[in-house]
Amino acid sequence: MSNSTPTQLRFAPSAGFSIRADFAGGGLSSDLGPLLLRGMDRQIGLTKRLTSAIADRRHPGYVQHPMQDLLTQRIFQIASGYEDGNDSQTLRHDGVVSENGK
Repeated sequence: MSNSTPTQLRFAPSAGFSIRADFAGGGLSSDLGPLLLRGMDRQIGLTKRLTSAIADRRHPGYVQHPMQDLLTQRIFQIASGYEDGNDSQTLRHDGVVSENGK
């Protein structure tokens, strides 16, 4: 009996798109929840409304990240089960999480 591993899996088309999975690696993530959260946030505008309710007293010349980006990152991390802010350094290399703010 041979031990065969497929190089690619094909699935039934969905909404006119072909779907396939391969095992080439590349940018991988186990966190897809933030993608769903981003979609919901864009529809209801939660982080945008929260940002407008918080006075940003930081000096504009020293601001590297907008308040909305900081809130979005923190809220999505907590919702994804990362309760510590120190996870940010590691998560910035995660393809899904790093693309979430875009």
